[in-house]
Amino acid sequence: MNKQHKQISTPSLWGMHFASARFRWMTICSGLFLVFSIKYITSGLAVIDLQTGTQLYDPIHAILPPTLDWSNIIFFLTYSSVFIVLIDAIMKSPIQVIRLGFAIGLMKLLRSFSMFLFPLEPPVGIIALQDPLVSFMTPNHVVALRDLFFSGHCATMMILYLVAVSPMVKKWMKFILVIVPFLILWQRVHYTIDVVAGLIVGYGIFVLVKNTIKLKSGTITAY
Repeated sequence: MNKQHKQISTPSLWGMHFASARFRWMTICSGLFLVFSIKYITSGLAVIDLQTGTQLYDPIHAILPPTLDWSNIIFFLTYSSVFIVLIDAIMKSPIQVIRLGFAIGLMKLLRSFSMFLFPLEPPVGIIALQDPLVSFMTPNHVVALRDLFFSGHCATMMILYLVAVSPMVKKWMKFILVIVPFLILWQRVHYTIDVVAGLIVGYGIFVLVKNTIKLKSGTITAY
């Protein structure tokens, strides 16, 4: 971050960006795309949970301690990270806010298709991950057990890490990138392949979005 960037207040920063019609359209499209993708995947979860698939042997599960329910901790770490990174991006880099919307939206659409294409049975010993927000938005409030490949939590955490601007927020997200996947595996919510694929897909999606969603040269932020 340069000195010029530090001297600009958040309202002024956003005001400069909203002076661009292109930025205004990108903001609207990002928000609408995110809402559509969330609605799409939550509507599909009830259908996905009726599928039958393959149950995998996971050697990582075999060496982990007995299953424990970490739902509340995972829920807190996930949504607090979303809040922290979003505030960080709002204050420091408007273009990162837009990229976050597109990246999460694209990830959720891709995950919807991948769960249909690669159906899996729940891991042995799974304790369902209780996410009140997802459950509320899912038809009949179903707590899905087969929304497995790939891990949406891990993909989201990777995207948030790449969106984060401030060094302290980056450090926080490095910690989250370790602890959340570990707790997910410990609870047997996902197979190891789901977790690894989620991290890789999250990285790939953000790189694609970053290379696609850019500001014209000369705009105040260059992230």
